[in-house]
Amino acid sequence: MASPALSRCLERTEETVQAVLIEAQQEVDGLRAALRRSESELRGCRAALAMANQRVGVLEEIVERQQAQLALERTATHVLLVRQQAAAAIATTSGALGDGHEQR
Repeated sequence: MASPALSRCLERTEETVQAVLIEAQQEVDGLRAALRRSESELRGCRAALAMANQRVGVLEEIVERQQAQLALERTATHVLLVRQQAAAAIATTSGALGDGHEQR
C-alpha cells in the first residue's frame, strides 16, 4: 500500500495533469475558432477579389470602347482635314486655270 504522502502526491499530480489537459483543450478550441474566423475572412477576401476582378473587366471594356471611339474620331478628323485640303487644292487649281483663261 502506498503511503499517504505518496497518495497525496499522486492525487496532486493527477489534478495537475487534468488541469493541463483542460487548459490544452481550451487552447485547441480557441485555435479552432480562430481558424474558422480566418477561413471566413478568407472567403470574404476571395469574394471581394472576384468582385474587383469583375470591375476591372468592366473598366477594361470601357477603356477599349473609349480607345475605339477616339480612334474613330481621329480618323473622322483626318478625313475632314483631307477633304478641306482637297477642296482648297481644287479651288486653287480652278482659280489658276481660270486666271490662265482670262489672260489669253
